Amino acid sequence: MLKKIVLTLSFLLVPMLALGGQVSTVGVVDAKAVFETSKLAVSGMEYLQTMGGTMEKELRELQAGLGQNATQETQKAFQDAVAKSQSDFGQVQQRIADTLQDRFLAIMEEIRKAEGLEVILAKDGVVAFAPAVDVTEQVIAEMDKETVDFKALVNTDQSPEASGQE
Repeated sequence: MLKKIVLTLSFLLVPMLALGGQVSTVGVVDAKAVFETSKLAVSGMEYLQTMGGTMEKELRELQAGLGQNATQETQKAFQDAVAKSQSDFGQVQQRIADTLQDRFLAIMEEIRKAEGLEVILAKDGVVAFAPAVDVTEQVIAEMDKETVDFKALVNTDQSPEASGQE
């Protein structure tokens, strides 16, 4: 029995010695939970919903103003307004998503370093893990400390000069 234990321990220790005695540490994060529950991500989504509702209302008012006697010019103007609105909304959505993603990645790196982790893996790509390596709540807590002025973010780079379109 003692030989079995010694043999088993030697199989466990050999890989550790090969790594110089260093044991790699891993963290796991549920990114979906972070983006669904953190105050920063929720406020970004709320901003988009409010903006989308406002755009929809404006387009409905334009459409109602067309009436049955709409000319081809007014119909084309309406279609152009719809296309511009969709394009603008898509750009805003992308800007907000990029900002949230950048903050998420920065926080993940801060936590990785602070916890001495070698890597943080996405929960949906991990078959099994000990709950002790789950850093999701830490990430959410750090995201909750962040603030972003979404209105200012959206209004940035709106001018033709800033976007390179003169």
